[in-house]
Amino acid sequence: MVQMATSSSAIQAEDYLWPLSTIRDTLLRPDPTSTPSPKLRSLLTHHLRRIRSPWSSFTPSSPESRTKLSSSSTITILHTSSTLEIDDSSRQLALKLSDRIDVDAIECYVLCQSYVAYAVDDERAGEGKLERVMMWYAEEVEAVPGIAEAVLRLSREQEGEEWIELAEQIRAEMLPDPAKYLEGIFRAWSSLAQKPLAGNYRSEHGLFWATHQLRLQEALLDLLFLLLYQTPDRPASVSEGLIRGTVMSSFGTSQSNREVWEQEPECQRLQTRIRDLTLVIAIEAMCLATILSPGGDPPAQGTLLTSQDTLFNMHIFLLEQSDDLAPQLPELEEWDFPVWPMSIMCLSWAVVLKSLSPELAPPAPGYNGRPETEMTSRALRLPSGLFPWLENVLTGPLFDEGGQPFGDATNDPATHRRKVIKDVMIGLTEIVPFTSLFDGTGLYRVWELLFGGGSPSTSTALCADYWIADYPVAERRSPLDSARFPLEPAGLCTILSALVGAEAPQHTLESFGLAPASKVFEYFSQLTSVTHSVRPQWYRFISKDDQGDLLVEAVADIVLPGGARIYAGQPGTVKNVEEPPSQAVTWRVQVPGWALLVEILRTAAGLRSLDEKAGANASGAVMELSVGELGIQGSASDIIAAGLKLLAAVLHPSAGLQADLFASLGSIGPPPHQILLELALAVLHSSATITDTSPADAASVLSALEVLQHLVHLPDIWQALRASAFFGSPTRRKCAAAALIQLDSRRAEHDIAVSLVRLVNALALSAMNIGHSDDTVMKGALHVVITQIWSQFGGWRYADIAKKYELATALFRLYDGVLSHPRSAEANGFSTAADSLIDVLVTSASPLTYRPIVDVLTQSPPLIRKLVGFRRRVDAALVTGSVTSAASFLATLLRVSVLLKTAPSALPKSVLSASVATPDKGQLIDALFGLAFSPMTQDTTTIALLKTVRTYLESVACDQQRPSLASMLRDAEKTCGRLANMASLDEAAEQRAAAWNLLSTIVATQPGCALFCFGASEGKVSGALKVAVEQTNAWEELLAEDPHALSATLGYVHSVLLCPSATKAVLALRNDSTFWQSVYDISVRPVPTPPTFTLSMHSEDFASRIQAYAFATQAKANATALLAAELAAVLDSEEDVETKVQSLVLGLWRNAGNLQEAAAMAVHSSCNPELHEVEGDKLNRAGVRLEGLRTVALPAEREYGRTYLYDGSPVVGAKPQQATVNLALDMLNLNWSMLDADIALTKSWHALADVISNWTEADPLAAKASLRAAAHVADLLADEERGGDVMLAIQVERLGILQVLLETALDPQVEGKDEHLLRSLGVSVRTIVESTTFSPLGSLRYRDTPAIHKPVLRILSLVFHSLASRESGDLVIDTLLEVGTLFTTEATDVILDGLVRGSGTPADLALAVAALCEIIRSHSPIWLETPSLSSVLSRSLELVVRTRLEKAMIPPHLPSILLLHLAIANHPVAAQKLAVSGILPAYSDNAIATEAESGRIEPSLGPHSVHSAWCGMLHVVKALLWSLPDTSSFVRSDVMPFMRVASAQTLRALSWDGEQPLTSPALQEAELVCEVFYGIARAVEMSDTSLLLADFGPPAVGMLKSLRHALSHPRVFSTLVVPSNEEEQAALEIELATVEMDKEADLVNVDKTPILANRIFALLRICRTITLTLMSLTKAWLILRGEEDLDEAAELVLPDEEGELGLAINSIADPVGVLNDIHLLVGPLSEKLSITHPESTAALRVVAQIGETTAIIATSQLLVRSALLPEQLPLEEDMGMGMGMGMGKSMGMDVDGEMVRRRVSMGGAAGTADRRAGLVRELEADLRGILGGEGDEAGREGRAGDRAVMRWLEGILERAFGEAP
Repeated sequence: MVQMATSSSAIQAEDYLWPLSTIRDTLLRPDPTSTPSPKLRSLLTHHLRRIRSPWSSFTPSSPESRTKLSSSSTITILHTSSTLEIDDSSRQLALKLSDRIDVDAIECYVLCQSYVAYAVDDERAGEGKLERVMMWYAEEVEAVPGIAEAVLRLSREQEGEEWIELAEQIRAEMLPDPAKYLEGIFRAWSSLAQKPLAGNYRSEHGLFWATHQLRLQEALLDLLFLLLYQTPDRPASVSEGLIRGTVMSSFGTSQSNREVWEQEPECQRLQTRIRDLTLVIAIEAMCLATILSPGGDPPAQGTLLTSQDTLFNMHIFLLEQSDDLAPQLPELEEWDFPVWPMSIMCLSWAVVLKSLSPELAPPAPGYNGRPETEMTSRALRLPSGLFPWLENVLTGPLFDEGGQPFGDATNDPATHRRKVIKDVMIGLTEIVPFTSLFDGTGLYRVWELLFGGGSPSTSTALCADYWIADYPVAERRSPLDSARFPLEPAGLCTILSALVGAEAPQHTLESFGLAPASKVFEYFSQLTSVTHSVRPQWYRFISKDDQGDLLVEAVADIVLPGGARIYAGQPGTVKNVEEPPSQAVTWRVQVPGWALLVEILRTAAGLRSLDEKAGANASGAVMELSVGELGIQGSASDIIAAGLKLLAAVLHPSAGLQADLFASLGSIGPPPHQILLELALAVLHSSATITDTSPADAASVLSALEVLQHLVHLPDIWQALRASAFFGSPTRRKCAAAALIQLDSRRAEHDIAVSLVRLVNALALSAMNIGHSDDTVMKGALHVVITQIWSQFGGWRYADIAKKYELATALFRLYDGVLSHPRSAEANGFSTAADSLIDVLVTSASPLTYRPIVDVLTQSPPLIRKLVGFRRRVDAALVTGSVTSAASFLATLLRVSVLLKTAPSALPKSVLSASVATPDKGQLIDALFGLAFSPMTQDTTTIALLKTVRTYLESVACDQQRPSLASMLRDAEKTCGRLANMASLDEAAEQRAAAWNLLSTIVATQPGCALFCFGASEGKVSGALKVAVEQTNAWEELLAEDPHALSATLGYVHSVLLCPSATKAVLALRNDSTFWQSVYDISVRPVPTPPTFTLSMHSEDFASRIQAYAFATQAKANATALLAAELAAVLDSEEDVETKVQSLVLGLWRNAGNLQEAAAMAVHSSCNPELHEVEGDKLNRAGVRLEGLRTVALPAEREYGRTYLYDGSPVVGAKPQQATVNLALDMLNLNWSMLDADIALTKSWHALADVISNWTEADPLAAKASLRAAAHVADLLADEERGGDVMLAIQVERLGILQVLLETALDPQVEGKDEHLLRSLGVSVRTIVESTTFSPLGSLRYRDTPAIHKPVLRILSLVFHSLASRESGDLVIDTLLEVGTLFTTEATDVILDGLVRGSGTPADLALAVAALCEIIRSHSPIWLETPSLSSVLSRSLELVVRTRLEKAMIPPHLPSILLLHLAIANHPVAAQKLAVSGILPAYSDNAIATEAESGRIEPSLGPHSVHSAWCGMLHVVKALLWSLPDTSSFVRSDVMPFMRVASAQTLRALSWDGEQPLTSPALQEAELVCEVFYGIARAVEMSDTSLLLADFGPPAVGMLKSLRHALSHPRVFSTLVVPSNEEEQAALEIELATVEMDKEADLVNVDKTPILANRIFALLRICRTITLTLMSLTKAWLILRGEEDLDEAAELVLPDEEGELGLAINSIADPVGVLNDIHLLVGPLSEKLSITHPESTAALRVVAQIGETTAIIATSQLLVRSALLPEQLPLEEDMGMGMGMGMGKSMGMDVDGEMVRRRVSMGGAAGTADRRAGLVRELEADLRGILGGEGDEAGREGRAGDRAVMRWLEGILERAFGEAP
């Protein structure tokens, strides 16, 4: 029992507005894997009253309901407690409708509300709305019987247990008494047929109501037949009533309103269907299925077959009704075709009478003999028209319309109806011998229509039923055994070709347990008898049989054409023939018929003469017959048509019988396939010359084309086609193919054009898949199709308009198949076929070229509605299929246009923006959206349309002038809204996925429509984004049942997240913790393990499970990518508050176990190289070219499954080989699906790891977890043994993940790393580096392979950095260092060699150098012993010499080379190798040296500026000077020449005057130049330094003066500092403001002025280096220690800025005075510098060094200069003056005040010697003041350096100059 819905939550008032037609359609096409919704169950329960009486589904009008509707504000829906609020406009409409159709007013109001809620595009208003609601009412009335029929069908289905259970429950409630229900339906139909239209029904819209009446009759009869068929044990009274009622109603043709609809074609079609339905119902009522079922149970009591009285009454009734069919003497010479099919009724009744027992058989009143004989004679008399009537019925609209394409055909009403007619024909074979039938041709035609018509599923089911149930019975196979082949060859061929059935999938054939084609081939291979014309001398008489026929035997062996032999003595039966004197003999012997048939066909086609014989040799007397001697009867055209049709049916690839057929034809002589090709082409050429084509000729052409189509996989077909010039040749102006098309167009049938297009399609696919082709033939075939069909078929006449769309579908599939696989396997360009089509459809296309596509897409919707209204569902499906094909073809054209890089304004892209002739006058893309949104559009078509639009948007996304979708749509917001509605959970899964994918593409590529795709509500998620969030939150159910849609949903959200205009939506989404928790859960949820290819590939659900795994993995990848994108957005936003995503992902990264599991899933790969190799070999052996099967698709378009990568359908010969090819393609596509899904997860996880590393830096927990995960991942990667290019690419990506994990795990800021994990990691990394499967060096040597060396080098760099501080001795570490060193040095060598050759990349060099630098830092000396080191040095120097500047920029590889040189130069042992390698000559001979020689290198911050390279060189020289143990010779031979070359640049570096702006690069350069000079000075200090002092002294003194000025004027210096970047500029402005506010400028305060302090520190370092250098060059230390002769030290006097020795006019300009001033200036800094900062601490040391060096240099210089003074100058006088004056000044010196000014030296009028002496005394006095000053606070503050050194220097001065006064 069906439980009533009592809960209000189960069904709401609005749910009762569901249209009845929607419920019917849902029940007719349920998804067996889904579950019926509770709403559907409740609605079926609510409508039970209608289903119980579908003939009166609506309540008649009543005054009470009218009053209630008029006066109330709410109404209660009938038979419910639910209420609806009344709308005034709908109230008035309902009242009008109630008056018009006489239906209850409340039900009319519900109808109106249902129409408003569910009608499509009802934007019109006015009086026409009443008519539209009336049409809605008519559809609802007709839907009620459809619901009842759907329930009956569903209750007998085999799949979908819950649907079946629901249907059985409803059926039990609906049919308490099936007999009464049958009676009620029949009475209602009869009453409806006789009900005249009256009143408004006739006066207004009479034709509409009359048509509705016919449609309702048809619906009731459909329901009646199905219930009757499902109720075999019906009462006899029911059967009697149905038979009588059918006959008395003239088989439903007695209609009361005929005058209304008589001229309407649709009504005439409905009338014919009603007539044939009543006939089938009457026959079924006779219980023939019970009689003819083999081994069936006896008839049930109470049925027609057991009721004697009913049988008698029926017999008398049928005798009376068929009196006009009774035998008449004499026979009428002329007769009219009978009006009613009473002959079929008579034959059916004769079958019933034949089955009755004698006690039940009725008497024979008025005639002699048995009653069945009388009825049979009435049925079979020629005037009865039995076979013409059967042919008329089988070709009528009832049987012409097929059922479901494939599936459970045994439960299809179309199959049931054909089985009823089959029972009639089978019964005929049992009651009448076949040889006794007068109209054998009519019988063959009926069999052909019966078994060969209908849908493929119906035809196959009927044929399988015959071979299983009927063929074993001798009488039932008599039409085959008694067909008198080859005397009358057309008959047997016709029957057998029909019994093959239609092409069916393998699983459909398996459900029947046999393949009908195999049974046909088996039967014809062993014919039970042959009949042919004989001569009397060929046989001898034996006797007569019971039938009076002569029995004879052959007197000699008879060899038939084709080689079959009838041996002497073989008995036979003489048959009468129409043309004496020959007689025909039937030999009862098994003879193979295929060779004989082919010989007959070749003769009929004119390929051999009638008298031609093969000349067989045999022992004894042999009579070899020619085809002419067989006495064949029938026209040649009929024979050819029937024979070729049989051959085509057997040759079909799905049958898998080609090899067997070829073997059967081996006896003919020539190769069998050549014979068939020759035969088919001969028929085609012969038919092309016929001016008036008969139906047989047309059938012959169709079969010949089909034969060629089935043989396209043979290489010889191309040669045959070229030789025959069927598609034309350069010498022929007209070809046979074009002639056939023109003949076909005159017939207006166009079957030949469709078959010809399919042949060309098969040729193109064969050329693409197998590779056998001929360019001339292919071009000719396409030329014929394009010029003769494509450009003309739109203007042809069509007997049936559906044929136009069938032809369009064939054309679209041809073009789509070629252009979706355009690449040629032999060359890099396009294939011949693709090139031809591209030239026509793209390169040279015009808008007229695309007219067929546009017409199909715009004209098909109204045609589909019209065909559905005519109940031509097959034709409607055909037209719908053409729309799907057109959309698919258009998408392929767009993909090809991307390959060709066509502009958006060019075809084919521009066709979507073209205006089309639709009612809305919009553009084509808008029409595509409208067609996709139409509820009449099937899901497959909707998906194809959405994919086409997406392809268009993707194809124009990268164009600079891409069109705007918003401008091409009439209402972009509405369109996007409807698209979002399509993505809801109420739609089919594939359709939802397509909608989400399209929304994602719109958001990513169309800014104008993006906002409409995700809503714009402030502070909350809305629109489609809200739907996506809700679906994501329900991820557990979707991941299990619909991972494809879930994946697409997440992809859409990812697009929104990246959309620039979605800022508000993203912020609102960021606050949705539930959503991000769901996304995170998806990303970490393990995907169930897929089935294995070796154990599960033959299971039924193998492909679906693989596909589910791929989509689930893709959903996981999309969720991971979504997390990465959100983290990147958070990182860019610089939010301080931790978001939900951050906490989730950081929690994962801090959980060692979870992170290890997630990383392991991320690096998992389903790649199976062995499977790819094995399956590829299978395809190669079968002759299939795998590269030709790969489709052209945009990156985002491919969908996982059986057609993921290769979607071709290659056809090979043998059935086992075909199965192997199909399985191989499935295996490859499924494995590629898994593989690419895994790769997507790997890449997205890599991105997530990259972005989260910004937060895990210096995180101990994250580092610990990452180390564990990295060790596990490294172990997995080290154990990888699967090779191949694909695995190489995967390994590169996985190594990238390992690299990111190691960057966190091996962070230098984190201590306490797990030693065990580090050792395990080291072992794994060593294995990875040593791998021969994925050699890291391989990608360096072969640049077109994935760059596996990059992550390996980075990993080595990280690992080496972590091991740098460890001592050697550990075997694991030492082994890793050895292996890594060998690889790194060799990799560096290869990269440098590539750069020399012009093929290397600077990025690779940077990675290699980084790793090599880490190796150099280690304690291992292994790298010094590598053989590649010398090569590395030589190649690097060669690159340095080759350096060329481009736009004042250095080559990008040069910084890495300089870094390598610097690392080597810093190593004491390696520096020697570098020094002797010629590094400085190389540095002196390049473009940078040229610039330095001219002093043109400007300071710059650019990473690839000339200045950066120049500084890099200085770094290397400096390192060499400090690393080499003995540098004096190196300095003289290499360094000093290098510095002389760059002398102009060094002078420029030291030329800062203290008043010009100072940049950081300029400071760096000056510091490096000074350090290099210091290194030189140290190297040569024990030798003559005068020349070097002369060069370096003046610029050094000048630089010291500038430094003095900067330190003396800190506020001025602060304004000269130039910031390095924008951030530094902002900070510097703050510091300058601070300096201005302070009374005393303190520039060395790191806390307040860090930027200025760093600049001051740099100046101090420069100062320190200069003074150290000068101390070495002037040999100050030696002088002070007395080791240098002062009398010979004239060259050691420090020159001034102008290069003069001691000629300064005052102490301010004198070098010693400068040194003294600097000493005084840096002294106070020691008190200001803080010891809490490392920078300040280092500066303190520098200040101390400056103090000491300046004092030392000044003291030594005074000693030298004093010794060089002339003797005649009074020393005391000068000393007194100098000391008095100098001391006073030095003690009171103020660097910021006016007292800085020094006096002019004494003796202005004296000579030069006097001035020198006075200056020396002055400087000596100043120096004493600096060195002394004990007890004086000011003096102590003015000192810098060690006090002991100062006292020692003071002592030296006292000894040299005496004590101070």
